[in-house]
Amino acid sequence: MIKVIKSLPPNYEAIKQSGLKTNDNTVYCYGDKIYAPNCDPYPDVIYHESIHSKQQGDNPEAWWQRYLNDSGFRFEQELEAFAGQYNFVKKNTDARYAKQSLEEISEVMASEQYQFGITRYQVSSLIRHYK
Repeated sequence: MIKVIKSLPPNYEAIKQSGLKTNDNTVYCYGDKIYAPNCDPYPDVIYHESIHSKQQGDNPEAWWQRYLNDSGFRFEQELEAFAGQYNFVKKNTDARYAKQSLEEISEVMASEQYQFGITRYQVSSLIRHYK
């Protein structure tokens, strides 16, 4: 079972040095732990991070190394996690809330935090059609 911890992840310095943008509400997954130093993540965010935990398998260090240095890999990993998060919300809430959630997570994935150079409309379409 995944555990939420109120601190920064063990690889926080590498994340900072990579140039990826973070803020006070950024949540990280490292192995089977979610690091949420300044917030209490909602269930859909925990679900998103649990997908990253599965992606990392038993080598989170190697996953993070690739994630921080390979934007194509980072995009694939985030698309899978955000699509899973959206489907989790769709399954557990009503259509109006699911639509709002899709808009919000598309905005996040299209933000400077991830540096993908893609619009939220493109992200929204990719998430809705993700298989």
